[in-house]
Amino acid sequence: MKNILKISKALVFALMFPLFLNSELPAECTNQRGMDRIINNPNNYFNRNISVAGPVERFLDENEGGPGFVIKSAEGKDFFVTGGNIVTDNEGNTLWQIKKDINTTDAFGEPIIALVVIKLYPKDYIAIEGSIAKHEKLPFAMSIAQIETFKPEYTLKVDANKNFNISISMPIHPNYDWVLSKMQSYFYCNGKAKLIDTEMVPPTSGLIGSTNKNFIFKAGRSGFSSLKFDNLDYSDKDRPKRINSKSYLVLIE
Repeated sequence: MKNILKISKALVFALMFPLFLNSELPAECTNQRGMDRIINNPNNYFNRNISVAGPVERFLDENEGGPGFVIKSAEGKDFFVTGGNIVTDNEGNTLWQIKKDINTTDAFGEPIIALVVIKLYPKDYIAIEGSIAKHEKLPFAMSIAQIETFKPEYTLKVDANKNFNISISMPIHPNYDWVLSKMQSYFYCNGKAKLIDTEMVPPTSGLIGSTNKNFIFKAGRSGFSSLKFDNLDYSDKDRPKRINSKSYLVLIE
């Protein structure tokens, strides 16, 4: 009788363990190189939360399983993302877009409640948070939970565990300054880059009345980081006013 009870308990544990494992799957942060693990064996990643970053190769039409788009992996394979819509803008350019509700706070703690349209063109870079799911026409698909887009000129590739710089030009003025925003990124891999110092560097052009603010970061392990900078007007010391902002995607190899 005792042996039967032991066997029954073991069977219950064996059945429950996979369910527990699936419910507790850890989030994963990856970039182009890490996408190949998912592409080569998507069954290991179904229902798992993933953060991915890379350049958009092309859009998916409805016949291919779209709307959506493809990010090329390091091995040149297709990583599929679905959602949004494929549209044509006023200039005749084809683009992918998605409408997103913003319900968060800005760098000063003020609430932001708005509906924005995120636009994406081929060769733009993108950072996404979502989950891997089964798809009728595709080997797998990533559904979108959070998303940011970046132009190639606002994308950096850096080495893991090394220092790197982001330099922003600014006028020499007592009330204006660029700062790293407190609201950096929504993604699981937030914290892949750490600010360690800032410095003022004269512009190489020798332009009078301007300078460069150099932000020095330490990269973490392979993955990516989304960094947002605000240009603040401190004329009112108690309530600085944001007059501009820049967002960079840092791919850590």
